[in-house]
Order: sequence, then C-alpha cells, then structure tokens
Amino acid sequence: LLFQLACETARREPGAEVLVVDLSLYSDATTLLMGGTSRPGLLKASRGAQAAISATQRDTRAEGMLRALAQGEEAVKGGGISGLFSGWNPFAAAAGKVGGALDLCGFAVRPHASNPAVPPNLLLVASCGELPLEEEEWRGAARRVAP
Repeated sequence: LLFQLACETARREPGAEVLVVDLSLYSDATTLLMGGTSRPGLLKASRGAQAAISATQRDTRAEGMLRALAQGEEAVKGGGISGLFSGWNPFAAAAGKVGGALDLCGFAVRPHASNPAVPPNLLLVASCGELPLEEEEWRGAARRVAP
C-alpha cells in the first residue's frame, strides 16, 4: 500500500519531492521502491535489496539518520539548545555539529535510478534491516521525531 500511495502522490505532484522514510527491519518499502522482490538466482538478494545496498552506505540509510538524531541529542545535552519536541528540535542539530540543519534528503536516494517505474521526484531514506542504536536510543530518536 505504501508503494502505491507514495508513487501516486509523486505522480500527482510532479513539481514536489515526496520523501519516504523506511524504518522497517524488513526493509519492505526499500525493496519494493528500489526494484522489487525478484531474485536473480537461488540464495541471491532481491533486486531491490541489492540496489539499495549498492546505492547507499550505513551512514546514508535510515540507520544513519537515526544515529544522527541520537548524536544531535548528545550535542544538545551539553549545549542547552531548546526548540520543538520536548526542548530539542532534531532538525536543528546535525550529527556532530550543533546549530546546523539535519537535512533528511541528505540520507535519501532516488529509487527511479534503479527502478524506472518509480517517479523521479520520489526520494527514499532506505533501510537495510539494521538498527545501529541500543533499544532505548532508537526509541528516544523516534519519540523526538514523532512525540
């Protein structure tokens, strides 16, 4: 359902960019958007999963985005910045530097490059099934984004 909704929204709004953030450990949205679930051979990664792995690195996937949010919190603890989300604005504290902006599009890829069925104005923060943070860290990062 997410695949259809995101693609249809991007098609209806060609002048806008549509951002999908996949936080699933199963990487379902990433796999579908990047090329689908077909496998080129027995015991091979799906085309979509392989395209996502090839197009991203750990720091540029959803895992890296969560890590940047967690590092932003640590930077704020020492600096006393206030804002939204219980006194901290996750978009005002980038990884390792307080005061810069956390640009979510900096973590995104364009699935259209590997899957022409996806509109070119759709962006994806891909997941590759890994959570780099301890349980309380990722829960805290998620609460700051969606309190």
